[in-house]
Amino acid sequence: MDIGTVSFCGSCGANQQEQQQRSHNDSFNQTSASTPSSSSNQSSETNTFALLGFIFTFVLQPLGFIFCIIGLSKAKTMNGNGRGLALAGLIIGIVEIVVSLIVGVFAVIYFVAIMGMLGGI
Repeated sequence: MDIGTVSFCGSCGANQQEQQQRSHNDSFNQTSASTPSSSSNQSSETNTFALLGFIFTFVLQPLGFIFCIIGLSKAKTMNGNGRGLALAGLIIGIVEIVVSLIVGVFAVIYFVAIMGMLGGI
């Protein structure tokens, strides 16, 4: 019983006859050469609103908060590009607002206490 030469395809591992393997490898090489790499499919656009929102969160907090919201909505149309920056800016902005409110409340309490000690000058 002559089974013949059995070989395995290097790309898919299927059993191939010697002639079939050559034609399969040739067609595989042609398709892989014409297929663009995955890195070239990624968008190189920059989500400007997300970047500016992140920066302005530290400088002009209300403007940064607005830019981060716009950057998040733009990230949906840009395959998620800039989503992390926009989220980070929003989270930092929310923390800044909460800390500012807490400090403001304590400042008012402190001021009222000082005024009470001084007799309402």
